[in-house]
Amino acid sequence: AIDEPCASRVAAKRARTFYEVLRRFSDLATKLIDHQEHTTSSRGADAFLAFSRHKEATGVERAFLCGALALPENSMRYFPSTATSHLINVLQVQKKLEATIKETAPPRLLELIRAAFIYSPELTELRDTLRSELDLKQLRRSTSAMHCWELMTEHLDKLEQLQLLVLADVNKRMADVAGEAGSGEQNLLGDIIGKAIAVHAAS
Repeated sequence: AIDEPCASRVAAKRARTFYEVLRRFSDLATKLIDHQEHTTSSRGADAFLAFSRHKEATGVERAFLCGALALPENSMRYFPSTATSHLINVLQVQKKLEATIKETAPPRLLELIRAAFIYSPELTELRDTLRSELDLKQLRRSTSAMHCWELMTEHLDKLEQLQLLVLADVNKRMADVAGEAGSGEQNLLGDIIGKAIAVHAAS
């Protein structure tokens, strides 16, 4: 049998390792999104970037909750003090990005994105419980890690599909703009060449 001090060390190591991996992954994902380059600045491109950040924050929420629920209950008390503030920040970022997207996305994109903010009744209840109490122990009594994973993965799958639709729309709009600009440049060049030929013929 494992003595209590040894069991405590194991529980503490599990909690610290889980949170450290989660934090590093979250930081890496944020950097990758922040380094996305847009050749054209537009409301559509900005909305897509905000949506990508919102989706990533939702993924971090899933990882945090499901990981915490999967750990033995005695491990949770060994979470670093920054873990709760990290979760609070993730939830606040989601809320802020949702508001930003609704306020700034062009109407055509907002129609696509709007479904991202519609949650199943079960997931709504889970999120409301989390946001009102921020009590993971209470959450453990109402759901399991597997059920939480299934609920949030279903929603994230929807976000993934919407993200692809938004990206396709943004790319199409940017291509159309580039095509119009290219056509305008060709017309201008044609006018210049035509005038040069006319001047040369008259001389």
